Amino acid sequence: MKIGINKDISNFTGIKNELNNRGYEVATFSTSDISDIIDFTKKERINAYVGLPNQMCNIVKESPSISTSTYLINDYQNIGDKVDQISKNRKPSEEKIWNRYYTDEQLKKPFPEMTKNDFVRSKNIDQSLVALEYFGKKVTYGEYDKKIVEYSKKLETLGIKPGDSVALCLPNTIETMLLIAAMDENAIVCNNIFPLESAEKIKECINMMGSKVAFVLDSRYKDLDKIANKTTLTDAYLVSPFESLPIMKKAMDLKGRLEGNNPKESDFKLFKDFLNLKETDFERAKYKKDRLSSIQYTSGTTGVPKAVMLTDDSLNARAHQYEQLDVGLEKQMRFLQVIPICGKAYGEFTMHLGLSNGLVNDLLPTFDSKKLLGTIVKEKGQGVSLPPRSYDNVIESPDFKKTDMSNYKLISLGAENATKKHIELIEEAFKRQGYKETAILGAGGTELGVTFSTNTHKFNERGTSGFPLIGNNVRIVDENGNELSYNQNGEVIYSAVSPSIGYANKDINLKKDDFGIDLGDYGYINENGNLTVLSRTKDLFNVNGRKISSLEIEEMIDKCPYVKYAYAVAPKNSNNKFRICYIPFENVEIDNLDEEIMNYVPDEFKSLTEVYRITDVPIAASLKSDRDRLAGDISELVYKENSKIKKKKPSTRK
Repeated sequence: MKIGINKDISNFTGIKNELNNRGYEVATFSTSDISDIIDFTKKERINAYVGLPNQMCNIVKESPSISTSTYLINDYQNIGDKVDQISKNRKPSEEKIWNRYYTDEQLKKPFPEMTKNDFVRSKNIDQSLVALEYFGKKVTYGEYDKKIVEYSKKLETLGIKPGDSVALCLPNTIETMLLIAAMDENAIVCNNIFPLESAEKIKECINMMGSKVAFVLDSRYKDLDKIANKTTLTDAYLVSPFESLPIMKKAMDLKGRLEGNNPKESDFKLFKDFLNLKETDFERAKYKKDRLSSIQYTSGTTGVPKAVMLTDDSLNARAHQYEQLDVGLEKQMRFLQVIPICGKAYGEFTMHLGLSNGLVNDLLPTFDSKKLLGTIVKEKGQGVSLPPRSYDNVIESPDFKKTDMSNYKLISLGAENATKKHIELIEEAFKRQGYKETAILGAGGTELGVTFSTNTHKFNERGTSGFPLIGNNVRIVDENGNELSYNQNGEVIYSAVSPSIGYANKDINLKKDDFGIDLGDYGYINENGNLTVLSRTKDLFNVNGRKISSLEIEEMIDKCPYVKYAYAVAPKNSNNKFRICYIPFENVEIDNLDEEIMNYVPDEFKSLTEVYRITDVPIAASLKSDRDRLAGDISELVYKENSKIKKKKPSTRK
């Protein structure tokens, strides 16, 4: 049985050839309007069964007969025996059709079993090449390795044992990078905490791991002072973001003293005190499978952040395989490291990816996405990874149209999900400025997104989380644990050579079975072997017994030609209701736009839906869209003349 390539319903070009001339018997399309498929089957005179499982429609060619009969049904399980035989019994986890993207040599290449530092060293990168750059300060690969050993000896002097944790509450700086690497050298667990978290959450994260030593951003010293006695800490070092820039640090210290905000030396130890520690010889850590290497926290929207436990393998896996894949990485290309290294696994992954591939890692400790364009232009990068919403602020800047992006080889979207339309808007904006590749999406909203699957320039299927990396397997299951076939939504069960090993939170029970682990993702696999993570299972809407994700709702709304961005969220204190917040394109002319948007909402959802045109999508400190705020009081964001827009209708999105 040959399976057709996943297509968007808006473009039927060549589909008849795929069904007939190329011998395909099944083609799969995404649509919320079944009438399009009816018209198509009649026009092409194809016998077809049409199903609508969670907005995925299957056209099955029964015979090349001239007569046409089309059957419309709402329940995928009742399509009939023909579809059951073709699709229901096929198991993606057994077929592993994603292996088509790899050569036999790549599939046989042994997986690296070594620590993260040894993995970087194994690349034999010229030690004179630049590893890190920070506001003009350059650190070569040789200097970086030498500093790792120096920091490791000082950590040994503090009496920190292998397996102990050290809390790191810092932005992207040279000191941050060296401390993380030094911890790996000593087999110390890096408890990586977002530096802009509330004092209460910082306290909870420190206590969860029992960290006795912490390195904290100096501007948080007042908050640290409030919580220190309520934590497991015995030592805390305040680190300035300008430690590596003496002239800037001196100026900032002076400004701080004048404003009364500079921490007093008597309050806490400063980073210079750490650097002045004597050096004690230590035994370099050896690789051990599933050894806990670092903790990365989720956004914690439901309370205490979940502590995702990563191993050396978690970060080595994708870096190892990116060397063999078409993602545009080249030695000494300048990669702008903007996503905070503490921003879940994605931040730490991009840093490790850069170091292990010989890139110049340009460290940018910014949390203001509206300043990103200036940074991107000034730094003259060749690669960058940002959450989709942060890219919006870049491409919407008036100066962007004057910016040459032809130097860029990789535009990566990470840390959160995005619709196909949203990805296209970003990609096309960069292409108009000279970028020649695709925009690669990471699996947003998932703990395994950076270690499990990937997209590449050559095999980039827009909107998916990509195909599993070598040695990984995946299956989609229903509520009873039965494996589903292609394009059927369910819980995602991973079997990976490089997974996280669960959560450090004692109250979270990790779901495991003989196949793999369930970290709470919800999605599907298409016939090309590409995984789409639609949502976290806990974030699904349940409407009349039907589960649906925010992304699926947003894809429906995106079909409205007037909508530029759409976000579906659950309003706070609501019960199975959802709110659609949208921003239209600038040049449109239509009355009652809210009503127009509602036409794209399925009838069974309309009574549960509230629609708001907003003026801006807020961005959280992690550079992602702030869905928490969209779910709360949005009175300041709502467009005041919501009923009418009087502008010119656009001819195309591009």
